Amino acid sequence: MYRGSVADRRADWSWTDSRDVARTYAAGGFGGRLPGAIWTAMVEPERLLARHTDRDEFEYVVDTAGLVIEPVPGCAAFATALS
Repeated sequence: MYRGSVADRRADWSWTDSRDVARTYAAGGFGGRLPGAIWTAMVEPERLLARHTDRDEFEYVVDTAGLVIEPVPGCAAFATALS
């Protein structure tokens, strides 16, 4: 799964299976969002709490507690800090 966000928000619950959607969010500009990075995680089925397909975002609500989340190599161009 992928998430486009700043480092401080990488563990929020909205994720996507589309790298392109994550890239759009990583670029920032949506509703005043700052540019960030594309994050990835291997998400077990029991962590998938919901799926939302409106707006073509292919969004999943993911329980991220304890989940290993890493930046996508070569896709952190928008990041100002990877903490």
